[in-house]
Amino acid sequence: MVIFVLTFFAMIGLNNYEKVAWAENSVEVDIDLHKYVFSDSESYLFDISIFGENFNKAKNVTLTMPSGKRVQLKNSAVFDDIQLYASCESYDDFKEKFPEGEYSIILSPKKYGSHKVDITHDFPETPEITYPEDGAVDVSLAPTITWEALNNIDSLTISIQTVEDGNEIDKIYLSKDATSYTIPSGLLQPNTKYELSLKAETVMGGGEEGNDYNELETIRVIGFTTGSE
Repeated sequence: MVIFVLTFFAMIGLNNYEKVAWAENSVEVDIDLHKYVFSDSESYLFDISIFGENFNKAKNVTLTMPSGKRVQLKNSAVFDDIQLYASCESYDDFKEKFPEGEYSIILSPKKYGSHKVDITHDFPETPEITYPEDGAVDVSLAPTITWEALNNIDSLTISIQTVEDGNEIDKIYLSKDATSYTIPSGLLQPNTKYELSLKAETVMGGGEEGNDYNELETIRVIGFTTGSE
């Protein structure tokens, strides 16, 4: 099942977004496709955000899929941002609900922007983590994480969070040709379960105006447990 979640934010940290700009109207759109790879399963996420200085002046947003299906949203509460995302438990479900092709986003009144993005499913290759193995125990409190070299990516990010409460304790933007990262001493606690994510990202497209991007991320997720001090 695809679950749609519509979230409005009055104020958020916009610098965290990769942006596609409607510069003349200070309204921007961000479309991201995420592929999460676990040892025994995969899941997919479609994520679109629309935001900007003049977005609160728009009364309606219409998103048109390649199939012609339309999603219409009203901004009657005059929010500054809108985020729409959906999760899918398989690629077959994902490609059926969010096929490759042209996605159109139109604001009303039209003077506040319209945009078309050519979406592909050309996800980056899955990062192959060589240490630690998924489910490893007695891992050092300052381990060196290693993985196979990745090709044809634009960015690489590693993040670590505790399993018990989901608290992110480290997030590092790496060189895209990096193949290892040593977790600094003092971040990991003994006898604690952690989740490690290694994210490879590519940016597809970029037309004459440089504003029709399709961002794709493949995230390899593993778990490990630290040993005693």
